[in-house]
Amino acid sequence: MRQITRWFYLLATSISLFVHFARAWVYWKTRARQDLNLPSDQLFSNLAINRWRHYFYGTAFLSAVFCQFRGRKINRTESRRFSRLAALACAFDDLADGLGHQLDLPKHPEALGHLLNDNGLALHLLQLVNAEMPSGAMPAFRADLNRVYQLEFSGLQQGPQSSEPELALSTKQKGGFSVLLFRRLLGNAPNAVDEALAFELGGFVQLCDDIFDSWFDRKNQAPTLAVFFLEKNAPEQLEAIFSDQLAALARVIRQMHGTLYRRETTVYAVHFLASITRVCLRHYRQLKKKHGTLPLDDRNAMVVDMARWQNQWHTIRALFTPVNLEYLENEHHN
Repeated sequence: MRQITRWFYLLATSISLFVHFARAWVYWKTRARQDLNLPSDQLFSNLAINRWRHYFYGTAFLSAVFCQFRGRKINRTESRRFSRLAALACAFDDLADGLGHQLDLPKHPEALGHLLNDNGLALHLLQLVNAEMPSGAMPAFRADLNRVYQLEFSGLQQGPQSSEPELALSTKQKGGFSVLLFRRLLGNAPNAVDEALAFELGGFVQLCDDIFDSWFDRKNQAPTLAVFFLEKNAPEQLEAIFSDQLAALARVIRQMHGTLYRRETTVYAVHFLASITRVCLRHYRQLKKKHGTLPLDDRNAMVVDMARWQNQWHTIRALFTPVNLEYLENEHHN
């Protein structure tokens, strides 16, 4: 019976995610660029569009999880809000990358935009996001945005010698407040429990992102938990932390109010992201087994290309591997 239930939730979640991402694809192809209302002197380059697309589909996963739990599909207005904030996040990260470890930064995002973004792109996108903010959401959104800003640039100035607890807290807070920004764009205002879910989800998503970006973060001297453990040649410890955070997120979801179906399909939606990240962790373990020490300076060896069919196949295997599904069930019964 448990096996039947497992496959039922996995199938239901697969269908739901497919429909959600199909709708996101249609929006991207037909409306996304128009909805940015960019003046002719602020048009994205092809490189910027490719980067924005990466952010767009990443935030589509966030909206998929939120909509799975609330039991209602994302509407056109919410899609537009998410797309605009994804573009703003892309522009914001471009500014951050251009700063390096510069000191004496402005105290809030708008001042940074005036200082560094000569063509006004970031400010234009921020104004678009603000203009369509759900009623009553602006104060909390502004507070979260300022927290993300402070965390991002305090991290740039932090240096590579941060301790494990400091990096764990930074990962959780940076991801948590970033995802809270997107949660506040949905039409149904979040209560305290919804905010707890968004914060926990954000920390986990940030960890997954850092696991994939470890080579780039190390090159840029950006301190992350993934870089910390990989430099210690300890991918197993990194994987243990990943598993602990996945378990914590599953517990938070299952403790929330809502139908059993909505809770379980939300957990299984997160399982899709976890399965993709397991491919990267598996790759690091194999590199250590092959070389003894991780080849951290070798970009070709360290960067995992999920466009390769072999990695996509490993993702499918991780998705349907019984031990991974049983792990989710065991967390349910613990």
